[in-house]
Amino acid sequence: MAKHLLLTALLLGSGLAHADQASHSADEGFTQPLQRLTFVSGPDTFVTASNAAMQVYDPLERWNRSIYQFNYRLDQWVMLPAVQGYVYVTPKPLRTGVSNFFSNLGDVTSLGNSLLQLKGERAMRTTARLLFNTLLGVGGLWDPATAMGLPRQNEDFGQTLGYWGVPSGPFVMIPFLGPSTVRDGFAKYPDTYTQPYRYIDHVPTRNTAFGV
Repeated sequence: MAKHLLLTALLLGSGLAHADQASHSADEGFTQPLQRLTFVSGPDTFVTASNAAMQVYDPLERWNRSIYQFNYRLDQWVMLPAVQGYVYVTPKPLRTGVSNFFSNLGDVTSLGNSLLQLKGERAMRTTARLLFNTLLGVGGLWDPATAMGLPRQNEDFGQTLGYWGVPSGPFVMIPFLGPSTVRDGFAKYPDTYTQPYRYIDHVPTRNTAFGV
């Protein structure tokens, strides 16, 4: 009987000691998190890595900074109040319909660029998406194609140029449009020829469609 009691006491004592040690180790991890860190001697590795990351090729830096400030103030003083006013006066279902409508028109651009990139399967899926949303979605106001497993797949002329090996060029800020690259910036213009508003003769209507 005494042997059993002694064995039980030893096991209990061993378990408590182990639990206390584990608890102490865990506490150290929370209360002294820097204790287990290992620092590399020599040059400041963090500063060196940070300086290397900051060496971004930006030959248009002065232009980019100026246009960034312009776009920032434009967003702050004009665009954001306009968007807030639009959201305030326009019901959400109508906003969704307008967004879907112009998204559907944008699929024409994606289709053209998919063909230029020789992406046959993507071109067929975009064609099917256009047909479903135009016919079943009442001119694109609804988006049944996404629910049918045909999500939108954006393609633009900048991607087409990249597909055929044209380098992106340096980073550039574009007035009103925001950040881009030289290649993608110039590519925005050819994409406009795939937009229906380009072929509207009535100038005020065309400009309104372009703005939206």
